[in-house]
Amino acid sequence: MSETVIIVAAITAISTLAASAIASMLALRSSRQQISLQEKLADKEHDERRAVELREVRRQAYLDFLGSIDSTMNELRKVRGLRLTDEEYKEWDSSVTKRYNNALFCSRLVAIAGPESLDSKAAELWAAVAVEVRAMRRNWETTGKVGAPQEIRDKRTYIQEDFASASRRALGGDD
Repeated sequence: MSETVIIVAAITAISTLAASAIASMLALRSSRQQISLQEKLADKEHDERRAVELREVRRQAYLDFLGSIDSTMNELRKVRGLRLTDEEYKEWDSSVTKRYNNALFCSRLVAIAGPESLDSKAAELWAAVAVEVRAMRRNWETTGKVGAPQEIRDKRTYIQEDFASASRRALGGDD
Protein backbone atom coordinates (compact mmCIF):
# COMPACT_ATOMS: atom_id res chain seq x y z
CA MET A 1 0.00 0.00 0.00
CA SER A 2 2.79 2.35 0.56
CA GLU A 3 3.79 1.96 -3.10
CA THR A 4 0.29 2.89 -4.14
CA VAL A 5 0.41 5.97 -1.94
CA ILE A 6 3.75 6.95 -3.42
CA ILE A 7 2.46 6.42 -6.96
CA VAL A 8 -0.71 8.42 -6.26
CA ALA A 9 1.37 11.15 -4.61
CA ALA A 10 3.74 11.22 -7.60
CA ILE A 11 0.85 11.35 -10.07
CA THR A 12 -0.76 14.13 -8.05
CA ALA A 13 2.50 16.06 -7.90
CA ILE A 14 3.13 15.61 -11.62
CA SER A 15 -0.46 16.62 -12.40
CA THR A 16 -0.10 19.67 -10.21
CA LEU A 17 3.18 20.62 -11.89
CA ALA A 18 1.69 20.01 -15.35
CA ALA A 19 -1.37 22.10 -14.52
CA SER A 20 0.88 24.83 -13.12
CA ALA A 21 3.07 24.75 -16.26
CA ILE A 22 0.01 24.92 -18.54
CA ALA A 23 -1.43 27.80 -16.51
CA SER A 24 1.92 29.63 -16.65
CA MET A 25 2.20 29.13 -20.42
CA LEU A 26 -1.35 30.41 -20.94
CA ALA A 27 -0.66 33.41 -18.69
CA LEU A 28 2.58 34.11 -20.59
CA ARG A 29 0.79 33.86 -23.93
CA SER A 30 -1.98 36.16 -22.72
CA SER A 31 0.59 38.66 -21.40
CA ARG A 32 2.43 38.64 -24.74
CA GLN A 33 -0.82 39.30 -26.60
CA GLN A 34 -1.70 42.15 -24.25
CA ILE A 35 1.76 43.67 -24.61
CA SER A 36 1.56 43.36 -28.39
CA LEU A 37 -1.86 45.01 -28.40
CA GLN A 38 -0.65 47.79 -26.12
CA GLU A 39 2.36 48.39 -28.37
CA LYS A 40 0.10 48.62 -31.42
CA LEU A 41 -2.20 51.04 -29.62
CA ALA A 42 0.77 53.12 -28.46
CA ASP A 43 2.15 53.20 -32.02
CA LYS A 44 -1.23 54.26 -33.39
CA GLU A 45 -1.56 56.98 -30.75
CA HIS A 46 1.98 58.18 -31.52
CA ASP A 47 1.20 58.28 -35.25
CA GLU A 48 -2.01 60.22 -34.63
CA ARG A 49 -0.20 62.69 -32.37
CA ARG A 50 2.54 63.09 -34.96
CA ALA A 51 -0.04 63.73 -37.70
CA VAL A 52 -1.73 66.41 -35.58
CA GLU A 53 1.64 68.05 -34.85
CA LEU A 54 2.61 67.98 -38.52
CA ARG A 55 -0.71 69.47 -39.55
CA GLU A 56 -0.24 72.28 -37.00
CA VAL A 57 3.32 72.98 -38.21
CA ARG A 58 2.07 73.09 -41.79
CA ARG A 59 -0.89 75.27 -40.86
CA GLN A 60 1.41 77.78 -39.16
CA ALA A 61 3.85 77.80 -42.09
CA TYR A 62 1.01 78.42 -44.54
CA LEU A 63 -0.46 81.19 -42.39
CA ASP A 64 2.93 82.85 -41.93
CA PHE A 65 3.57 82.75 -45.66
CA LEU A 66 0.16 84.15 -46.57
CA GLY A 67 0.55 86.78 -43.85
CA SER A 68 3.90 87.87 -45.25
CA ILE A 69 2.41 88.04 -48.76
CA ASP A 70 -0.52 90.10 -47.45
CA SER A 71 1.89 92.41 -45.64
CA THR A 72 3.84 92.92 -48.86
CA MET A 73 0.65 93.50 -50.83
CA ASN A 74 -0.63 96.03 -48.27
CA GLU A 75 2.60 97.96 -48.71
CA LEU A 76 2.11 97.90 -52.49
CA ARG A 77 -1.52 99.03 -52.24
CA LYS A 78 -0.61 101.99 -50.04
CA VAL A 79 1.16 103.80 -52.84
CA ARG A 80 -0.45 102.35 -55.97
CA GLY A 81 -0.97 105.17 -58.47
CA LEU A 82 0.70 107.80 -56.30
CA ARG A 83 3.55 110.07 -57.30
CA LEU A 84 6.34 109.70 -54.76
CA THR A 85 9.33 111.88 -54.11
CA ASP A 86 12.72 110.20 -54.24
CA GLU A 87 12.82 110.00 -50.46
CA GLU A 88 9.27 108.63 -50.19
CA TYR A 89 10.09 106.08 -52.85
CA LYS A 90 13.28 104.96 -51.08
CA GLU A 91 11.39 104.59 -47.79
CA TRP A 92 8.58 102.67 -49.49
CA ASP A 93 11.01 100.49 -51.45
CA SER A 94 12.94 99.63 -48.28
CA SER A 95 9.72 98.61 -46.54
CA VAL A 96 8.59 96.52 -49.51
CA THR A 97 11.99 94.84 -49.74
CA LYS A 98 11.88 93.92 -46.05
CA ARG A 99 8.39 92.43 -46.39
CA TYR A 100 9.26 90.76 -49.67
CA ASN A 101 12.34 89.10 -48.13
CA ASN A 102 10.23 87.93 -45.20
CA ALA A 103 7.81 86.35 -47.70
CA LEU A 104 10.75 84.53 -49.29
CA PHE A 105 11.82 83.23 -45.87
CA CYS A 106 8.26 82.09 -45.14
CA SER A 107 8.05 80.37 -48.53
CA ARG A 108 11.07 78.31 -47.48
CA LEU A 109 9.20 77.32 -44.31
CA VAL A 110 6.37 76.08 -46.53
CA ALA A 111 8.94 74.06 -48.49
CA ILE A 112 10.18 72.47 -45.27
CA ALA A 113 6.67 71.80 -43.93
CA GLY A 114 5.46 70.34 -47.23
CA PRO A 115 3.89 68.79 -49.07
CA GLU A 116 5.87 69.27 -52.26
CA SER A 117 2.83 70.47 -54.21
CA LEU A 118 2.50 73.47 -51.88
CA ASP A 119 6.21 74.21 -52.10
CA SER A 120 5.83 74.80 -55.84
CA LYS A 121 2.66 76.85 -55.33
CA ALA A 122 4.43 79.01 -52.71
CA ALA A 123 7.33 79.56 -55.10
CA GLU A 124 4.87 80.48 -57.85
CA LEU A 125 3.10 82.99 -55.60
CA TRP A 126 6.35 84.52 -54.41
CA ALA A 127 7.47 84.86 -58.05
CA ALA A 128 4.15 86.54 -58.95
CA VAL A 129 4.68 89.05 -56.14
CA ALA A 130 8.22 89.61 -57.43
CA VAL A 131 6.84 90.39 -60.90
CA GLU A 132 4.37 92.87 -59.41
CA VAL A 133 7.05 94.55 -57.28
CA ARG A 134 9.38 94.85 -60.29
CA ALA A 135 6.56 96.30 -62.41
CA MET A 136 5.78 98.88 -59.73
CA ARG A 137 9.45 99.85 -59.45
CA ARG A 138 9.80 100.08 -63.23
CA ASN A 139 6.66 102.22 -63.45
CA TRP A 140 8.01 104.64 -60.83
CA GLU A 141 11.33 104.88 -62.67
CA THR A 142 9.60 105.74 -65.95
CA THR A 143 6.54 107.77 -64.86
CA GLY A 144 7.17 108.78 -61.25
CA LYS A 145 4.00 106.87 -60.26
CA VAL A 146 4.02 103.58 -58.47
CA GLY A 147 1.81 100.94 -60.02
CA ALA A 148 1.59 97.66 -61.86
CA PRO A 149 -0.67 96.67 -64.76
CA GLN A 150 -4.00 95.14 -63.78
CA GLU A 151 -3.25 91.84 -65.52
CA ILE A 152 -0.17 91.35 -63.32
CA ARG A 153 -2.23 92.06 -60.19
CA ASP A 154 -5.01 89.74 -61.37
CA LYS A 155 -2.56 86.91 -62.03
CA ARG A 156 -1.00 87.31 -58.58
CA THR A 157 -4.47 87.35 -56.98
CA TYR A 158 -5.42 84.15 -58.82
CA ILE A 159 -2.19 82.42 -57.73
CA GLN A 160 -2.69 83.63 -54.16
CA GLU A 161 -6.23 82.21 -54.07
CA ASP A 162 -4.95 78.95 -55.57
CA PHE A 163 -2.32 78.69 -52.83
CA ALA A 164 -4.93 79.32 -50.13
CA SER A 165 -7.21 76.61 -51.59
CA ALA A 166 -4.34 74.14 -51.87
CA SER A 167 -3.40 74.91 -48.25
CA ARG A 168 -6.91 74.11 -47.07
CA ARG A 169 -6.86 70.84 -49.01
CA ALA A 170 -3.44 69.90 -47.60
CA LEU A 171 -4.76 70.45 -44.09
CA GLY A 172 -7.79 68.30 -44.77
CA GLY A 173 -10.27 71.17 -44.97
CA ASP A 174 -12.96 71.80 -47.50
CA ASP A 175 -12.14 73.83 -50.54
